[in-house]
This record gives sequence, structure tokens and C-alpha cells, in this order.
Amino acid sequence: MRALIGTTVLLIGAMAATPLDRTPKVLPGLNCPAFETVDRRFSPVHLNDDASEPRYDEVWERWARDPLPASAVSSTPAAFIHIDSTAPVLSSDDGYEIVARRFGAEWEVHGRSIGSGRDYGLWRRLVLSASVGAQMDAVLGDPCLWSAPRFLDTYMRLKDGRTDMMTDGPMTFYDIRVGQRRWGGLHVSRQISPPWRLRALMFHDLFGLPLGGEPNIGSGLAPQQSPQSTARQSVGSRPSAVQVAMTPLPRSS
Repeated sequence: MRALIGTTVLLIGAMAATPLDRTPKVLPGLNCPAFETVDRRFSPVHLNDDASEPRYDEVWERWARDPLPASAVSSTPAAFIHIDSTAPVLSSDDGYEIVARRFGAEWEVHGRSIGSGRDYGLWRRLVLSASVGAQMDAVLGDPCLWSAPRFLDTYMRLKDGRTDMMTDGPMTFYDIRVGQRRWGGLHVSRQISPPWRLRALMFHDLFGLPLGGEPNIGSGLAPQQSPQSTARQSVGSRPSAVQVAMTPLPRSS
């Protein structure tokens, strides 16, 4: 079992996510097209953009503190990846939760399914292809992984003042660690790499899911669109399934 207390859960590598940005800073000169257009001053704070709802960081911390099976957390690995991802909102397919740990050059993986009602199945040992393990190592070495926004909502403000909308996609929790570096986040409806690349590689290899596309945030907006044409809708207009899915259930069974 992992104990995550105080500000430790906010550490991303050697830096902490500030209350203003809520995401790690992008290093000067680093080119990360997947999220380059995001205005981090407006990173989401509360679920559904509602001050009466829990904060993203609180939801993530609660998820990260939940116990995992002893077989998936014993000993200290060189790399640790914990991903909990639902199926798209309107899909009846299963989602999956996986814990992958690297010892030397070998990956050890445990996983379980998540039903459409967020009913968790039993943990089981899974075998990851060696070629996929090598690709995961490459993703873990990408500086953009450690600079990615921790929290992404269905509606994201862009640097040019417009709003990018992506609804009905999967909800994905991440906890990624390599040595002393750590990145963790919650992405709602977003499939943004490098974090999503790790999810896609493992889910494709272990469960046969398609690799799928990884659109850059803002890439679907036409240049002539105005901020008014993509303004944030009211909370009441959002799919109710998203609001239901945003409350994690106990995962220790």
C-alpha cells in the first residue's frame, strides 16, 4: 500500500503544481504540440466547473491513495505506471485499470476490467509484449510527459482566447513514476499524449483495443472561429454520464 500525504501528492518531478497553473511548467524550447495551445492559467479546478463540486486535485489524490493489491505494489520498481480508464461515456464497453512496474528491462503488469457502471473486476497478472515495453520506455523518456497538464476537462481555454470542446470520451486517471520523478493527473474526455500513448500501447497489447487517434488540443477548431462560437456551455447541458463517472468508486476489491 502506498501512503501519499501532504504536499507529496502534488510533486511532479522536482516541482510542485502551483494553485495558479495546477500543471507543471513547460521547459523553455520544449515542443509539445498535443497541448501547446492550452492556456494553463485556466486549468480546471473544480469538477464540472462548479465551485460546489470537489476539486480535481482532491479527486486525484483520493484515487491515488486507494489501496492496490499487494502483488502489484510489493518491492520498489525502476518505473511505476498506474492507469484507470473508463470506456467512452456513451459506450457499453469495459474500461480497464492497470498497474505496470518495470524491474530492470522487464515489465510486470496487473490489471482488471471496469464495467459500464464502474463495477471493478478481479485483479489478474497480464503479460506485456517485449516490443511494447520498449515503446513505453521511450514514452517515459519524453520530456513532454513530465510537462503535460495534470487536469484536462471537456472544455479547455486556449491561448488565443477560444475554447476547445471534447465530450463523451473516456475518463482517465494517471499516476506515473520513474526514479524520483512523478506525474499524475485526471483527463476527462481527452486523449492527449504522451500520457495517452502509454494507455494506448498497453490497452492495445493487453486487451486488443484500437490504438486510436490522439488529436492535439485545439486542432479541430477552424482558424476563423471566434471565441463566442466555441464558448463553454452551461453545466446543465453536459452529458449526465460524465457527471456520474466523475465520482470514483472503491477499487480495493
